[in-house]
Amino acid sequence: MSRLRIREGREDDLEWLDEQLKEFNKYVAGNGRLYPGQEYCLKALTIMVKNHFVRVAETEEGQRAGFISAFVAPHPYNPKIKIMSEQFWWVSPIYRKGRAGLMLMNEFIRWGKKNADWLTFDLFHGSPV
Repeated sequence: MSRLRIREGREDDLEWLDEQLKEFNKYVAGNGRLYPGQEYCLKALTIMVKNHFVRVAETEEGQRAGFISAFVAPHPYNPKIKIMSEQFWWVSPIYRKGRAGLMLMNEFIRWGKKNADWLTFDLFHGSPV
């Protein structure tokens, strides 16, 4: 397997990110509970890529392996506190035996320590992590 790198999410990732969210939905939330449809999700993903935090793990050949995303915003009870709240952390099944997940989490932590006051991260019950 080729080496992975982490890069910022881009608008040309949107359709791939949308497909990954469909897979994520099947895995964690049951069919249809999290994913209301492509039109809505593409709008939300565009906002995430442009205004918040999205990182993509990819091979040297440009094959995407996974992604992590987070909202970055003032805390609702104290706007002086900037929070970074993870929304999705997903690695394609064929890359799960490698380092993609760890590399994405490390980038989340690295970036968050520089740009936010608080970091929040969730795992679903039964997650293999």
